[in-house]
Amino acid sequence: MSASYPLLSFFQQNFPDDVKEFSLIDVGASGGIASDWFRFGDRLKAVGFDPLISEVKKLNHENPHPGVHYEEGFVVYHKLEDVFPKTLREDPILSKNNASWDRTSACEIAKIKHYDYIQHHFNSGHEVVYSERFFELDDYVQKHSIPSVDFIKVDTDGHDFPVLLSAEKTLDQSGVLGLSVECQFHGACHPYANTFSNIDSFLRSKGFSLFSLDVWKYTRSALPGPFVYDIFAQTQKGPVQWGEALYLRDLADPNYTQKFDFLITWEKVMKLACLYEMFGLQDCAAELLLEMSKKFPLSPHLDSMLNLLTPRLKGKTIRYRDYKNYCYQHPEKLLNISLRQKLEKFSFIRTLLTHPKIRKVAKKVWNLFR
Repeated sequence: MSASYPLLSFFQQNFPDDVKEFSLIDVGASGGIASDWFRFGDRLKAVGFDPLISEVKKLNHENPHPGVHYEEGFVVYHKLEDVFPKTLREDPILSKNNASWDRTSACEIAKIKHYDYIQHHFNSGHEVVYSERFFELDDYVQKHSIPSVDFIKVDTDGHDFPVLLSAEKTLDQSGVLGLSVECQFHGACHPYANTFSNIDSFLRSKGFSLFSLDVWKYTRSALPGPFVYDIFAQTQKGPVQWGEALYLRDLADPNYTQKFDFLITWEKVMKLACLYEMFGLQDCAAELLLEMSKKFPLSPHLDSMLNLLTPRLKGKTIRYRDYKNYCYQHPEKLLNISLRQKLEKFSFIRTLLTHPKIRKVAKKVWNLFR
């Protein structure tokens, strides 16, 4: 996420009554919900789910925000056994499962060092004791009378698609604007397998578009490679294994409501613009505001909001319209000139200056201004 959110601050100052609350569901909440969400202040209403009993107790004990609480338990899809039986899920031959996690260097090192990843990184080093409670998100949202859900984060290390399936009614009826989902790129060839292809197809059918994808690589145990962090997990090279996918609604699409049954309100527009900003998608926020200015009376504030989204140019603050004009009048300035190319240009100039005739002229010019 980005470090600064001027658009969010602008909405809070100029439209303090237009956003009643921001509702977040975090499945796999070990370590607590991300600090960026607390930028919504008192409007934040969040529930985090995690099956690690001691971790949830710790989170609730240390939690300072009255609108945030944590539930111990697994989020599941009760019909999974009917649509994708366990006997098939656990048979790599019949299901044509191409998963290769067991052959990674991270997995091999964990075995050698007797390293319990869950205990050390998700359970604060405590003995791992799992909850015996099970939830479906649709049931939880209905039972607790949650009127609207704005964002869902899912990170369960292998059970992410069933979580989404358990939230189908919530995705259809609760005004969800976006999701962050951990995805496996390999697995069984089955429409209910926990793979990125199934997750992507399911969420696109619900009106969400893929906006960002962070890919994680893992070297094979046959030839280990350097890790990305100080944990035995992602490596700098190797085949892809997992990824974190960001899905958001693309409400700037002028045909969106013809494709999907979604009520666009000014409150939802503000929240979505803030989500775009939080995830570094300022261009999408600008597009959304421009498109929604045709539907809502934004003219008194539109220029100010667009200016807040505009990056600095040559180290200086610049207005949105001036920045856009500059970019389209000088598109070559947007090219990524590599350091190598810059050094090559410098080398050419240096070679040119060593030419005897040019050095003679340069010396005369220098003497004129001494």
